[in-house]
Amino acid sequence: MKTLNITIHHPQELEEHLIKHSIVDNSKLLIQIFSSNASTQATTLLHQELNQHFMQAHIIGSSSDGAISDAKIIDNPHTLLSFSQFEDTHLLSYSANHHDDDYQSGMKLGEFFSKSQPRVLIIFVDAFHSNAERLLEGVTKVLPGVVIVGGLASRDENFDETFIFNNHYLSSSGIVALGLSSENLNVVENFAFDWMPVGVPKVVTQAVHNRVYKIDDMSAVEFYKKYLGDNVVDHLPDTGIEFPLIIKRDKRYIGRAVLSKHDDGSLSFAGNINIGEKVQFGIGDLDSIIRHSQNYSKTLNYNNIESIFIYSCIARRHFLESDIAIELEAFQNIAPTSGFFTFGEFYNQYLLNQSNRYIALSEKPLQKADTCQNDCLQLDNKTNILKALLTLANATSRDLDKINNSLETKVVKQEEDIKRNIYYDENTNMPNRIKLLEELVLYKDKYLILFNIDRFSRINYFYGFKAGDMLIEEFASYLRSKFENIGILYKLPSDEFVLILTDTNVDIRQLVHSVSHELKMMLFNYQNIKIAYTATMGVAKIIGDGVSMRHADISANHAKLIHKQYIFYEDIEKENKKVIQDSMSLALGVREAIQENRLCMYYQPIYDIQSGEVYSYEALARFCITTNEMLMPSEFLPILPYIHLSNDFVKMVIQQTFELFAKTDSRFSINLTIEDILDSDINDFLCTQLQTYDLYHKITIEILETVEIVESKEIREFIDRTKSLGMKIAIDDFGSGFANFEYITKINADILKIDGSLIKNIDHDSNARVVVETIVAFAQKLGMKTVAEYVHSKEVYDVVKSLGIDYAQGFYLAKPSLTLME
Repeated sequence: MKTLNITIHHPQELEEHLIKHSIVDNSKLLIQIFSSNASTQATTLLHQELNQHFMQAHIIGSSSDGAISDAKIIDNPHTLLSFSQFEDTHLLSYSANHHDDDYQSGMKLGEFFSKSQPRVLIIFVDAFHSNAERLLEGVTKVLPGVVIVGGLASRDENFDETFIFNNHYLSSSGIVALGLSSENLNVVENFAFDWMPVGVPKVVTQAVHNRVYKIDDMSAVEFYKKYLGDNVVDHLPDTGIEFPLIIKRDKRYIGRAVLSKHDDGSLSFAGNINIGEKVQFGIGDLDSIIRHSQNYSKTLNYNNIESIFIYSCIARRHFLESDIAIELEAFQNIAPTSGFFTFGEFYNQYLLNQSNRYIALSEKPLQKADTCQNDCLQLDNKTNILKALLTLANATSRDLDKINNSLETKVVKQEEDIKRNIYYDENTNMPNRIKLLEELVLYKDKYLILFNIDRFSRINYFYGFKAGDMLIEEFASYLRSKFENIGILYKLPSDEFVLILTDTNVDIRQLVHSVSHELKMMLFNYQNIKIAYTATMGVAKIIGDGVSMRHADISANHAKLIHKQYIFYEDIEKENKKVIQDSMSLALGVREAIQENRLCMYYQPIYDIQSGEVYSYEALARFCITTNEMLMPSEFLPILPYIHLSNDFVKMVIQQTFELFAKTDSRFSINLTIEDILDSDINDFLCTQLQTYDLYHKITIEILETVEIVESKEIREFIDRTKSLGMKIAIDDFGSGFANFEYITKINADILKIDGSLIKNIDHDSNARVVVETIVAFAQKLGMKTVAEYVHSKEVYDVVKSLGIDYAQGFYLAKPSLTLME
């Protein structure tokens, strides 16, 4: 293999470099891209330019706070493109949006690569919307022996978001990965930490995943202020990079750097920090950095290393400043070097901070070199950390005096607090997952019920985390009142609870069936708003270990997939195998159809009833599964969220539809769900495509009529912004069930599409006719146009026309077609 690094200032410079260096597109070409200009526009332009030149090569890229090119630092506004040409190695690319559970995202990633048996996985993940530690756990659960490198995307201080991308994917909230598979690929990999803990260890007393609220019962911000001073705290998170928290896990020290500071005094870190863990501040160990820089030539003492990839922490760069070149030159003396400075480095199953992670590759057999250089390197100490060190030392001394005065009492209290924090959920006071897993063995042959609150993340999104926390507490109270006398309740992370049924006189099936009716009708009052929610159950028999939890989780997930309130795991094995297999087969077919771009867009005319001419076309999606098999929206739309391809599907619809109507003068409409509108990635893509094709005055956005249209500030802002640009808004399927006239008066829409259930029998259903007449009169008073859907006969069309409806759509007038009307 060979690696070539080039640097560009603007995407348009790319073609000149490709010609100059004779870079040819092929399936064994890996292109790593690290851009310090993380604006949405710049990243999109770069992505588009790359796709014009490379159809076969495998692209994987990230925003960065500086890239590494042959021992040089590449900063904003430049972008590094590192081309690695392999000879025998097979490359495979992957991308996905985040799953609600990052562990599941990791398992899906691992399952995707499992057949290719990769030697190395390069993974880039956005920094602010993911839990990379859980993701890596999921990957290594499926692929325990794979070498994992990469890291969390970073960014220049001028930008708020981080981006990751590959050939067909660009997102500020997602995952990209690339697998390298070859028997001839030789790998030497390691990392250097070089940060030492300083001060008295302190206990984390309140934390959720990577967000730390309290350390030693102080807010995280106050903790930093006490030991590092006001100046460091005022400039967090930037100053926190040089002063990470150090934790000892699995007999090794790992760092956790500050990513963001919150108004409530909490801090978010680049990796998880658990309640009960002891933390110390870390300071860069200059002597250790010197030693490692001297030893790289020993560690990589081979004649035929062909390329070295480095994924180093931005903290090392800030700490070493210009002296970082010493560390990088040690690698460059061995082989061509490329990489970037991350917000967190991936070392197989571990998420690191502050480290220098590297991997050396060769498609030739590695041969030990006869000698290796051991140059004497020196670094000047950094004066910019002395004040913080003095503050840390003085505060530590005062703490030691206090501890010596009351050591025994403090130790006992800390032990009690830690034990409580380890085994019990703080908000509900229920035993937690750790306690459950320890106690499962005591309840062999008893039944376990897993309760999962449906679409809990949407409640958090629409009403805030306070509402979500209150709902969890209220649901916990409901479970206590229902089950406390017949079993033991446990609180799991996020929105899950578990009941172990200990009363042997209770019929488990009758109990679950009875409770399922109540779980369909749950109601939560928040600030005078009634919020309806439901919960799904997965039921499994305890067989003595943690596999019972997996069975219950599988049952709950399958219940959601086939829209049931509950499923027993034993029924899955006996009765529901075919249903599940069919669902999985359908999911696979849909995924392959998207990957192979087998989307077929049909267009159904919408006629102006008065003129008899086509007013517009509605874009309708189909998937071509085989030559003779067409998959309809009712079949594939429910599957897309479960296989995390909703974004890809919507983007394909937008792209294909826009390309067609950019060539015509016809109006058209596309359908967007509430979830699509709230998705920033889809919003950005829609805006980019509208600008590219200039379709503002041709397009109508159809939105399904739901209560969220009115209650969501974001949806209302989207509608107002859309109309200000010259686009139209249509409320789809009006009258299908919700039809709240008061709410519609608050929506700044242009068109009401009357649902087909009211239109199809209007020629002989007097009740339907009355409802439609009311809708038409209502719309006319508001200045809205109306569309009749499902006009399937002349009789229906005549009634629709007589009622004064503006437009009509249906099989009587024209069926959906692959082409537009002549």
